[in-house]
Amino acid sequence: MRVNILTGTRFQAGLVINILSNMKTSVNIYSSSPASKWNFANPKYVSLHFVPLFSAIFSYLTKINSPMWFKEISSVLFDFFASFMMEKCDVLHAWSSFGLHSIKKAKKQNTIVFVEKSCPHPYHQEALLKEEAHKLGIKYRGHSKWFLNRTLKEFEIADKVIVCSLYTLNSFLENGFPKEKLYNVALDSSFEPKEKHRRNFNNKEFFVGIAGSNTLRKGFIYLLKAWKELDMPNAKLLLRTPMQELKKIPKIWDLIDGDASIEIIEHVNDMEEFYQKCDLFVLPSIDEGFGMVVFEALACSLPVIITTNVGAGEFITNGKEGYIVDIRNAQQIKDKIEYLNKNRQILKTMSSEAKKTFKIYQMRKDNYSRRVENLYNQHETN
Repeated sequence: MRVNILTGTRFQAGLVINILSNMKTSVNIYSSSPASKWNFANPKYVSLHFVPLFSAIFSYLTKINSPMWFKEISSVLFDFFASFMMEKCDVLHAWSSFGLHSIKKAKKQNTIVFVEKSCPHPYHQEALLKEEAHKLGIKYRGHSKWFLNRTLKEFEIADKVIVCSLYTLNSFLENGFPKEKLYNVALDSSFEPKEKHRRNFNNKEFFVGIAGSNTLRKGFIYLLKAWKELDMPNAKLLLRTPMQELKKIPKIWDLIDGDASIEIIEHVNDMEEFYQKCDLFVLPSIDEGFGMVVFEALACSLPVIITTNVGAGEFITNGKEGYIVDIRNAQQIKDKIEYLNKNRQILKTMSSEAKKTFKIYQMRKDNYSRRVENLYNQHETN
């Protein structure tokens, strides 16, 4: 079986490639990520073809996030370049929004097409974020209508649309997408802490952390509102995100500016360093297809507070290794943080359960690797 992988940047394509190469499947990768960014388990089965994604190149060179219109045009150009370079294959595995032209070409050659979509259905996501931008008093710069239609066409043509959580799957079903074309594959975590994390739960200090670059999607405003209502001496809120992203939303920045209890951490060499500083990790996302940072935090024995719109929440038991709260609910976030700060023994128990949950998740039989392998075996051609 010959497989073409089409992905603008790496995403979780590295996992798919290693699964396929372990199956001794010939894999051609078409991506803007250079060879130095990949780590192949069986390189002899893999060929890498560079395709420029101009928005990614621009952001890498300037350290500036590309505007949406430029990202859209770059994705289309990437697709056209890849379609001319692409060799004939049995399966085309494309990441959403990067492959309509290539997919059409592949289908004319009777190729099986898988489209991978980590985020929820575009209509679901756009509606949520547009509403959120309105609440924050900013203009929402979402995808253009022509680009959304292009993405929906990919789903329509594909033989299977691969999603990574029940949250994402349900968003497709709510928008009338046929269930038989969806394939749910929860992501695997390759995160492995280098150290065993021992925490002093009797320490007077209390550190709460959040991480993410998209402050609109990640629900920063609700954690900040909760934080401003809390009265916790010796407590610190750590924001792992670029300062420029925080300043884009005045209502967020106004809650941060001048508050000595809030620290912005723009860069860390290793995320484990950040998790090590925290006693509790919060991800109050409005929209989160999966949220691998949740499992990174759990791996470092960190209890978590997440929302119902975080895909990883389907593997969390509310009240065991953390809490699941409603979206846009600062009061629930405040109550949970305050409770854990006052009840350190419960925080300690949750910390122990967090590590256990991570290990169980890693060892589950129905993991990403087995699910992807089964999908390919079901569609294998002679």
